Amino acid sequence: MSSWFGVRRLAGVAGLAVVTLLAACTGDAATPSPPRDTAASAGLDRSAQVSADGFTVSDGTSVASAPAGVAPAGTTVAMGAAEPPPVATALNWSLAAPGFDLSLGGGLQPKTPVTVTTEFDAAEGRGRSLTFITQRSGTGEWVGLPVTVTGDSASVTMTHFSGGWFGWVNDAGEAFDKAINDYLKLRFDPPACEGKDLALEGVTYAAEVSGNGIYVCVEEKEGSPAVSVHSNSPFVWRVAGRKGSVKPGAEVPPVEASGIVTLAAYHQLFGYMRDREVALVPGGSSWLGLTGDGAWKLTADVDAGLGLIAVVVAGVDLYLAVSGVSWAGREKAAVGECAAGVLEAGVEPDPGKVTRAVLDCLGTVVKGPAAVVAAVLSSLSSLLVTQVIGIAGEITQTNHLRIDVNAVAVPQEPDGVDLVSLFVGDWVGHTRTLTISTDGTAVESISSGCCSKTIDITYKLKTREIPADHPMLRIEGGGVASIDAVVTSVQVGPAWDAGQPVPKVGQRTTLSMLGGEITDQLTGTNFCDESRGVAPGTCGA
Repeated sequence: MSSWFGVRRLAGVAGLAVVTLLAACTGDAATPSPPRDTAASAGLDRSAQVSADGFTVSDGTSVASAPAGVAPAGTTVAMGAAEPPPVATALNWSLAAPGFDLSLGGGLQPKTPVTVTTEFDAAEGRGRSLTFITQRSGTGEWVGLPVTVTGDSASVTMTHFSGGWFGWVNDAGEAFDKAINDYLKLRFDPPACEGKDLALEGVTYAAEVSGNGIYVCVEEKEGSPAVSVHSNSPFVWRVAGRKGSVKPGAEVPPVEASGIVTLAAYHQLFGYMRDREVALVPGGSSWLGLTGDGAWKLTADVDAGLGLIAVVVAGVDLYLAVSGVSWAGREKAAVGECAAGVLEAGVEPDPGKVTRAVLDCLGTVVKGPAAVVAAVLSSLSSLLVTQVIGIAGEITQTNHLRIDVNAVAVPQEPDGVDLVSLFVGDWVGHTRTLTISTDGTAVESISSGCCSKTIDITYKLKTREIPADHPMLRIEGGGVASIDAVVTSVQVGPAWDAGQPVPKVGQRTTLSMLGGEITDQLTGTNFCDESRGVAPGTCGA
């Protein structure tokens, strides 16, 4: 998302600035406007003594005057020339009159406001706006003052003597009007998590929101479930859960200054809510951790005051970007903390006051090249206020959304059991043994009496996985387990009954188990494991 802002032309003023302003304080100075004698300045000197009625001096183009009480009688007041300010001429800021430097003898500052008036050709003002910037002596701070235009004369009121410059900036009202309309239509792509459930530690979480101003998800944050909210509008939202049902989360602002400044203002105003609330700025995302289990109900509400700050800062950031200057992250946070002071909980914000507060804070906080841009913006504050008031109704409209998060335990399939494992062990009977290994090999050996071999058979058991709650696992309770087997080798002994068919390699059979007894269905022989509770004598003496 790009930061931008729009302004409209104000009646009585030639127009507003798209301030394609100051590339850097070290850039080329603005081209000086040639000195010209004006009717108002005729016969006035560059210096005078303060009288009981005040003073009036002129540099030949502009006139400075003050009423009685401005300074002690007899104090010298001078209006000298000032070098053009460090505004790059290529950036469409130009002097409307030669710069001046007002001073009082002894380094005094005026005790009453001083009015400075200059005249200009109205034709020069077509498509442009008149601004006034001054740099305070001593501190070097740049300040913008509002200009009052009457016919083809303009005036400012100064309360501090220093250098001052009237300057023109170009107007792009139509482009800014379009930009604002685009801003009010801002929508953002849904996040990758939107519409997806979260499965975590045997629980499935799902979230729903009652409107389309934001997207909601349930995501894993720091090893726990969290509800995340993602911007889908030009509004600033406050998202909150019931105390004790959520835990502190975090905000992820976009790279634009408006988000950073607005979040700083939010933290300044509502830091005490951080245990259960987050702010969501246009283009950003935020999240709150979920505690407990069951269902969670959260709310999302548009904050009008924070929304106004975001809009104004978006415009400020555009001016700075167009001017080729930037401001530090710490300056953005400081502007937000400063501007928060104009907002009051439960009181409908005044768009004009919010706009002026942001501009005043900008001028107080930022340094370097950005400070000169801030001064020009301050001079245009009345025009910016007019535009903000024009869109305030859409930015601050009441909007309330409900967020529901539900958690459902996922039925867990019991862990499977390898069927072979039920049969593994040493099984015996009178003059016979059956040894079953974990790899599924079963070796059966049967003799007649003590010393005559009947048959040795080797089987490969066909393993499979059965559920942990399968009846086969309840052998002691009377359950029956059976497993398929394939003959892999046969060795017949002298005691084998010649009238019986000899088992063949590849022949299939079944081993059946009941409690502690296994029966080979091929040979009809049983084998026992007395450790499994089989009755004594079941498999012979």
